[in-house]
Amino acid sequence: MEALKEKVVAKHGENFLSFFPSVSDEGSSFVLGLGALLTYIGVQWWAAWYPGAEPGGGGYIAQRMMSTRSERDAVWATLFFQIAHYCLRPWAWIVVALAASVLYPTTGEDAKLGYVYAMRDFLPEGLRGLLLAAFFAAYMSTISTQINWGASLVVNDLYKRFLAPAASESHYVGVARWATVALSAVGLAATPFLDSISQAWGLLMQFGAGLGGVLIARWYWQRVSAESEIAAMLAPIPPTLAALYFDWEFPAGFLFTVLFTTLVWVGVTFLVKGDDQAAKAFSQRVHGKTPPKTSFYLLALLSWLLAVVLAYSILFGIGKLVLLEYSAAGIYLAAAAASALALQWTMRHSEQSEQDKEKHTKDVLTAP
Repeated sequence: MEALKEKVVAKHGENFLSFFPSVSDEGSSFVLGLGALLTYIGVQWWAAWYPGAEPGGGGYIAQRMMSTRSERDAVWATLFFQIAHYCLRPWAWIVVALAASVLYPTTGEDAKLGYVYAMRDFLPEGLRGLLLAAFFAAYMSTISTQINWGASLVVNDLYKRFLAPAASESHYVGVARWATVALSAVGLAATPFLDSISQAWGLLMQFGAGLGGVLIARWYWQRVSAESEIAAMLAPIPPTLAALYFDWEFPAGFLFTVLFTTLVWVGVTFLVKGDDQAAKAFSQRVHGKTPPKTSFYLLALLSWLLAVVLAYSILFGIGKLVLLEYSAAGIYLAAAAASALALQWTMRHSEQSEQDKEKHTKDVLTAP
């Protein structure tokens, strides 16, 4: 690894191995404008919706959480997934990328071909074929997931609810098959207009800009209704089309879409009176009969901050170990250990607050 570091630094400069972006263009391979950096740090993570990382939770996360034995297990299992996914898994890719940056003199978009060249030149034939098959399997898995998900929404949330509520199950299965074919056709029709999968994901994120706010707010603000969420889903379309037409670069187009979408769904929330009974029932399912105290929300916020510190500390600590920088690795891993202990304390007290709330609710309900 030491030899690889020396070659990377000799070819790209010392800043190539920096974990933090530069807001200038002086000798850094990872350069961001100040506006883009602030957008990534302060806006995108909560404002943008995209499959698998929905602000406020989504189907992927809910599926994992509901497969656990208890709410406590669900929280810790989700935290473990975040660490495994974002802190452990990337370093195998990063090490290959560093080696490819030295072995293959590609730049810009062509730099991604370094992975392909490394597969071609260093994997034996059996493993090369296995990896290629894994790529196809992952691709088909993603395609089938999105198409089946879309067909289920068309059938269960639209057709069955509004058009044919009393039809048989076999009828719905038939409609779902046709919906699958139709969605596949739409995808094929859109494909020629996209240059890459990354462009498709970027466009999807742009169309979901601003939706994240309402998905978070619905857990804490009873006035948020189905109309609020529908408005947030439709509002990004006009500003996104405007950004594409006028060729607004990131972050200008993204921030404009977030602002426009937020103003629309907040306005709809105040203008449209939702179903108070449904909102109350939803709140009771989430929080119980007795609303949480302010201390509960403060503990939840502190737990979130500690979890963020924990994830980044582990990510950077492992990176410093990989790069053989043991002193820096020790600092990061010590920060990870401290944040883990603090997180355990806040989670324990948060669980105790929930238990006290449940006991109080039971006492109130059973009182003569």
